[in-house]
Amino acid sequence: MAKTMMMLAASIAAATAVPDGSGNWGKWKNDEFGLPYYDFLPLNGAFASDQLLHKVGNDRFVAFSTPNGAVTMRQDEGSPKLLNGANSTYSQYQGGIGYLISQDDDLLVATINSSSHRLSSMEFGVGYFKKSASAPTVSVDHSFVAPFGDDSLLIIKVNIINKGNNDINTSWVEHWGYFPDDFRRGVNGVNYTNSFQKFGFGGFDGLLHRPKMISEEVPANKTPSSHDLDPRPTFLLSRSEKVVVGTDAQKLFGDGSSIDAPNFKRGLDNDLDASGPTSSLTVATAVGVLKPGQSATVELVYGYLPNNTISLQSMLAPIMNASWSSLWTSSSKQWLQQSTIFSVSEKDSEPPNTWSWVPRETIWHSYSLRAALTYDSFMDQHILNQAGRYLYRMGIQAAPRDTLNHVLPLLLTDGYRYSGEVIKYALQETINDHWHDGRMPWCEIGFGTYCGAPAPSDLELWVVHTLGQYISV
Repeated sequence: MAKTMMMLAASIAAATAVPDGSGNWGKWKNDEFGLPYYDFLPLNGAFASDQLLHKVGNDRFVAFSTPNGAVTMRQDEGSPKLLNGANSTYSQYQGGIGYLISQDDDLLVATINSSSHRLSSMEFGVGYFKKSASAPTVSVDHSFVAPFGDDSLLIIKVNIINKGNNDINTSWVEHWGYFPDDFRRGVNGVNYTNSFQKFGFGGFDGLLHRPKMISEEVPANKTPSSHDLDPRPTFLLSRSEKVVVGTDAQKLFGDGSSIDAPNFKRGLDNDLDASGPTSSLTVATAVGVLKPGQSATVELVYGYLPNNTISLQSMLAPIMNASWSSLWTSSSKQWLQQSTIFSVSEKDSEPPNTWSWVPRETIWHSYSLRAALTYDSFMDQHILNQAGRYLYRMGIQAAPRDTLNHVLPLLLTDGYRYSGEVIKYALQETINDHWHDGRMPWCEIGFGTYCGAPAPSDLELWVVHTLGQYISV
């Protein structure tokens, strides 16, 4: 196994030695684990595009990083939605925003791109996103990792280095907004009421947040709905017992403050009473005194409870005694081992390295496909949502042919834990769900709700085609 992984890493490293296809926004490189990543570089002090997204996912959820440095998590239990939508009216600016502050609450570094702050670099990697920022006396690397597997959480690692000539006494402030966005289906953060509690367990400390739909009762049995009637609790925890928390984004960013210059004294008040659309999760961790040249690491975790039978303690128990670095390494090794990699012999290529990009592209596409997996709690199965314009612009999953087409590559993936489950789900969804006249539904919305028109004639053919491929393989 070790020899095989070394061969895979060497193949990918050769592919990234010549950055074919890097484009104008950065360069393809390989990381310390032997996996490709895109080094998204600033051009003349700014990043070339404000539209480029990076997907950080595993078998349970998808998170997105954007060039402004923010991160938002997509959660499909209950219904597809972004947990951290943006809405400046309610001081909601997504999540994954970090600030390094002094003991006097002076802002030293912010990990965002804005009118007042600039990131120095961003890495779009396999299973992770890393952004960096610096000031004359300090530098920060702010990383987010979706652990390989089925956990509904991001591990967050912050590395801080004192580059100056004097001691600095600092704290790290991690902020995640909560403003659900169900992709234009008419439900967002104003439809929720929220409650918070301080939570500590096994060396972790921070916030546990419980949202609830306003004027909506949770049905006793599964009842199709256009939106999520039973939103899942979320959490933001630091691996430290020296934390201060805040739950109201308006206190942090509003009333004369901003995302560029938050009011930390007002926003970090340990008040747990926020309940409206400005509700958010902010945790400040004391870093302590750093001498010149000294570094420190802050470890956090953000995520949600996938169902009501799982406690936060049980989610944290498997990672409680592991370092974030070891979890990241283990996750990357599993991506390397279980991804599809295709290489072409350079023996007869003219000119040399003609096909060097092939291993890199195949592992990147393999990762992108699997990282799109989520979980449908109505069907109680992992799914590969069509996503794209239909989901993110229209709020629908359409059409069945798309899901059936997307799962075909999984038929050729060895050792893939959920391939059969996803394929069977796609087939069950299309075979079992019909209108009374025999037509297949064209799309799905929310929680187990189907819509009809239009009715293309090829949907049934895709069922036969995919089922035939599944049986033959």
